[in-house]
Amino acid sequence: MPLEIPITPDGERFVTMNVGPDTFIFRTYFASGQDDHWLLDIQDSQGSPLVSGINLVPGVDNLLKGHGDVLDGYQLHCLVLFSSAAAPEAPGNTMFLIWLNPGEENPFVNLDPMETIGTDLW
Repeated sequence: MPLEIPITPDGERFVTMNVGPDTFIFRTYFASGQDDHWLLDIQDSQGSPLVSGINLVPGVDNLLKGHGDVLDGYQLHCLVLFSSAAAPEAPGNTMFLIWLNPGEENPFVNLDPMETIGTDLW
């Protein structure tokens, strides 16, 4: 079952969360510059870094892809209802993080339009 990681726009914030098979520490922080971004670090329950600097971008099927095998099978999705993921007030207000454990189906996966388009529209 998808879980929401509780995030807020309070600048740098740490949240310890039991996601079922494991307990992780999630750190969100804001990077301001030419392009503003919210970033995420994930640590194990002992505080050892697993993944650092994940850019919270909406619309990506799995934000954990490409970050090695340490979180293999887990999925993370950034959902933005309106506004922008780069807005300083976005986390917890208009931007949400959805966590899926190994084996769970991601309802946010973008389907291939060539596979889902009806033959009547060809």
